[in-house]
Amino acid sequence: MAELVTVSAEQPPADRAPSEARCRPAAAPLAPAGASYAAAALSVLLIAAGGVGLRDTAVQAGLVGGEPWLPLAVRVVDGLQPSTIVLAVTIAAGVVGILLTGLAIKPRRATAVAARSDSGGAVYVRLRDVAQAAATAARDVPGVEQVDSTATARKVSLRCVASAPELAEVRHLVARAVRDELQPLAKPPRITVRVRQESRR
Repeated sequence: MAELVTVSAEQPPADRAPSEARCRPAAAPLAPAGASYAAAALSVLLIAAGGVGLRDTAVQAGLVGGEPWLPLAVRVVDGLQPSTIVLAVTIAAGVVGILLTGLAIKPRRATAVAARSDSGGAVYVRLRDVAQAAATAARDVPGVEQVDSTATARKVSLRCVASAPELAEVRHLVARAVRDELQPLAKPPRITVRVRQESRR
């Protein structure tokens, strides 16, 4: 018996996407959370503590020689009285706790910026590539000999060494070249240019 398949007029077939379909925006790339490094360090400490516990268990069972470490540690701190050292350790522990809390709630740093996309999706450019593109554009300016550049999500900074004496003109030309180069970005960053005269020996 033939099998009938009904296709709704309001819903296009699965093998044919509607012409107005748009790409789903992707999440912006972010740097690892600062708390992840602290968590990794604490994990190492916990592993070390577990290793000490396993060693002491092996010593008690007679599998290895030596003295247990945990009872020795307990005897060291047993009978402590309020003192300057205890106060300093307590304050240090509180400060570390505050720093770890700050790392946990600190927003993650952006590692890329969005570029314009006609498809409606999200295209991102890494900040180091933005800085490299800006430096390349600056080197094409006549009179520029050396360029160092850095980029953040909102700002691109360039430090140029020029052989031409007209530093103000070179600064203007570099800023314009970099601005034109970064036009494809969705939000063009603020551009700062510093130019110094090439030292002659």
